[in-house]
Amino acid sequence: MAKQNKTIQLNQGLHQLAIAQARSLANQADDAKMKMGENHQLHDVLTFLVLTGLSMELYFKAIMLAGRGGEVSKGHELSKLYNEFPDFLKTSLNQIYAKDVKAISLPIKVIAIAQRAEKPNTPEQNGLSKNFESFDSAIDSVSNSFTRARYFFEEVSHDYTYIEFPAGQISALILALDQTYDRYLQGYFVGSQA
Repeated sequence: MAKQNKTIQLNQGLHQLAIAQARSLANQADDAKMKMGENHQLHDVLTFLVLTGLSMELYFKAIMLAGRGGEVSKGHELSKLYNEFPDFLKTSLNQIYAKDVKAISLPIKVIAIAQRAEKPNTPEQNGLSKNFESFDSAIDSVSNSFTRARYFFEEVSHDYTYIEFPAGQISALILALDQTYDRYLQGYFVGSQA
């Protein structure tokens, strides 16, 4: 069986298109969040998570395109994309996130979607072990937000799908990605080791 290539080589200048799309999706997500206010309807939350998940993926890929001469990794899993970054970029992301995360409120809202047609058991109150204290832990916690929000109906293995709505934490992740991208283009990391 042939091993599938996990990266593709593109025109390095496409980082500008990727960042424009990432920012556009982030702006649309902000608009969606403002429109829903405190009345969080499930479809609105799922839309927000799809938009922000795609936005973060495109931020990662824009940074990859710019920094790796056009080489970009395939896939939607945010933690896998993040783990490919050199330490100096991870440090930047964590520092920016740490400055912004202090203003974020807890607890995080969690919605349980009943998956089964027959009456399911009562949702569990515990077992949701998401962590948003650092960029590292937050990106792990939302790593599959796009696919979970978009395809919640395709893989039914439990009575419920749990959808976390960490809106402030996601905004802090996007801010860190946006500022790190700008820093990279401004030469902030020149001389840093990969």
